[in-house]
Amino acid sequence: MSAVLTKELKEALDKFKGELSYGLAIKKLLTEELNSYSEGYKKGKKDGYRQGVKDWQIWYYCKVCDKRINIKPNGNSHKALIGYMQEHGWGHAECHEKE
Repeated sequence: MSAVLTKELKEALDKFKGELSYGLAIKKLLTEELNSYSEGYKKGKKDGYRQGVKDWQIWYYCKVCDKRINIKPNGNSHKALIGYMQEHGWGHAECHEKE
């Protein structure tokens, strides 16, 4: 395999490889470094999803057992909530102020 690198990329590769051959350095980049990146990406995505749920999830309590029920997007509860709000004239505060 051969590769054409810019001066900056070659300098970065030389710094990364240390005493390794170019072949071993590239192998390390394609295995260890990418795996590390992939794990970091997965963790960040999972953490971001959790934070989004915490900040934005809509829920209510069951009338029978008093346990929390999370509303799933486009589920029956979500559609009922949309219908309720439309039927009762809910809207932006700014829009109601203009009326």
